[in-house]
Amino acid sequence: MAERITVPIASSDQFTLADGMPVSVNVHRGRVIWDGKEKEVAIHCLEGDPLLGMSLMLNYLLIVPVQENALVTLAPI
Repeated sequence: MAERITVPIASSDQFTLADGMPVSVNVHRGRVIWDGKEKEVAIHCLEGDPLLGMSLMLNYLLIVPVQENALVTLAPI
C-alpha cells in the first residue's frame, strides 16, 4: 500500500518471519492518528494484509481470548 500511495522509501530492513524465513523489506516513514494523537511510524512493506506493529501498543493492555468469535480488547494502561 505504501508504494501505491507513493510514500518515499526511508531505508530497508532485514528480519525473520514467524515461519523462520529471512526477508528484506523496504521501510517507509508515515504518520497515523493513534488514540486521537498523530504519531510518526515506520511502515514495513510486506505482501498480505496490513498488520499493526507492537510498538504502537506500548502502554496499552491487549487482551486476546483464545476462543472462536472472541472479542479482542486494546485499552490504554
